[in-house]
Amino acid sequence: MEGRQGAHWGELGFQGHDPATDFRGGGLLSLLVMLRLAENDRKFVESVLLEASPETHPTSWYMYAVASINFTGDLCERMRKGQLNHRFYELDKVALPASLKDYVGHPAVLAICRAHDTVFRAFHAKWVRDRPHTMEFNQFKEELYKEVYPKL
Repeated sequence: MEGRQGAHWGELGFQGHDPATDFRGGGLLSLLVMLRLAENDRKFVESVLLEASPETHPTSWYMYAVASINFTGDLCERMRKGQLNHRFYELDKVALPASLKDYVGHPAVLAICRAHDTVFRAFHAKWVRDRPHTMEFNQFKEELYKEVYPKL
């Protein structure tokens, strides 16, 4: 594995040479969500990295890691506002784990991962189908949310 800083992080959809700067929006939870998706469906993530790359589509691309972190942050904000309570109804009875490594399989983290997977897969499918311009990412994302969040 290459170092924590370097141009190689761009291949995974990070904005700069230090991926830590991109995690400000979603923190460690964003990393856990991305890792879980890559571990559970490597072929999907590989296809995203290819289909969303600027080399494949010079005017219609997005950064996988940045998009994933965005979705995680948005999900957390909606949770904070109580908009996803139905996904976490039974989880208030589950104790939080004592160590960080135990969070990966924690029911609350898994619920967030499932919600993220739903949003991300819908986003990617719609992006590939519609091929918006890269600069329309935020507008496109908001339009998708109107379709997807009521179904979560």
